[in-house]
Amino acid sequence: MQPTDAAKNLQQRYDDALMDRKRSGLLRELPSSSKAGIDFTHNDYLGLSRHRAVIQAAVDAAEKFGTGGRASRLLGAEAELIRALECDIVAAKSSASDAAALVFPSGYQLNSGVLATLLNKSLLGEEPVVFSDRLIHASLHHGITLAGVRQHRFSHNDPEHLERLLKKHNGHGPRVVIIESVYSMDGDIACLDEIYELKSRYGFQLYIDEAHATGVIGERGYGLAKHAEGQGDFVVGTISKAIGASGG
Repeated sequence: MQPTDAAKNLQQRYDDALMDRKRSGLLRELPSSSKAGIDFTHNDYLGLSRHRAVIQAAVDAAEKFGTGGRASRLLGAEAELIRALECDIVAAKSSASDAAALVFPSGYQLNSGVLATLLNKSLLGEEPVVFSDRLIHASLHHGITLAGVRQHRFSHNDPEHLERLLKKHNGHGPRVVIIESVYSMDGDIACLDEIYELKSRYGFQLYIDEAHATGVIGERGYGLAKHAEGQGDFVVGTISKAIGASGG
């Protein structure tokens, strides 16, 4: 079957766009994993992905439960281990009776899926007003974009700028503030106490991404939101990075 002229034209557009990016130095290529030396590209902070006990636990689980999801959880593939993990996460992160956890295949999917749902204007009855730190991760921006709502970006780690925006948009709809506790781009720590104080005065919902704090910062490595439990309405962690596995 020969491609149509329209298909050929579309392919040519793709080729031209890729060539333009290559000439501009913007085309990224997959690196080789066979290079010798020390690997500084990963986020396996504690080296758990190569720990013997962790590897053996994965082997034991695969032998007992098999590999792969087989089907979505909504269709009945409720994985026993995943449900147990979610219960353990709740027990570790919160003492609230109504707290709950949900595990996703990756942190990126988590942020994209949760924010697209959380900020859904049809669900809320009106469009929410979203305030985000300028340096939040791309997955957070993606979730906001999927929700189809506008976001007001405040200067990085600048609670005073956030407060000015909160005052400016007071009474314009339900408000949500989105931050990271440890920022993935620069590794700096959020001004959580100042943001908690703003939350007490302005009553917004707070979404905290703890992906880069999980496992390495906070009480028992549970992140920084743990010390002020109840301030973060939505707290995102990771099973990748320091935990050495995969998921969010």
